Amino acid sequence: MKTAFFVVISVIVLTLAAVSCRGSKDDYPALDKAEEAYAVGLYSEAQSIADSLMLKSPDKLGVNELCRISLLFARLGDNNGNIDSNTAMAARALSAAFDLDSDSTVSYLGGIALDDRARMAIVAALTTAGCETDSFIVEPDLYY
Repeated sequence: MKTAFFVVISVIVLTLAAVSCRGSKDDYPALDKAEEAYAVGLYSEAQSIADSLMLKSPDKLGVNELCRISLLFARLGDNNGNIDSNTAMAARALSAAFDLDSDSTVSYLGGIALDDRARMAIVAALTTAGCETDSFIVEPDLYY
């Protein structure tokens, strides 16, 4: 009888945990719509929605959504012709994601497709360009 009680409690706890940990994709239908529009080749519609999200309320977006919209801008830059402005918006969104939670941002970037990683490597380089980091350039030895 005790075992059955613990099994029932465990199932309830696991169900609650699964519901609370589900993705926030349902919370941002406009971002979903922009991604769907991009997927079917409606680049202008995707561009319009993405611009609207970033111009109206980027501070209301979470890390996952900022990463998603950054990736969307990077993709739009490749396919919509506005590579400079889209790359700048992608960098802005990624910078905001890094500011919120850098570990989650790095985790998100590690889970994307290889083609998208190449796009996001450029955006990440632009995002961290102004940061003081160790240089990757090794100065030559000037001793003769």
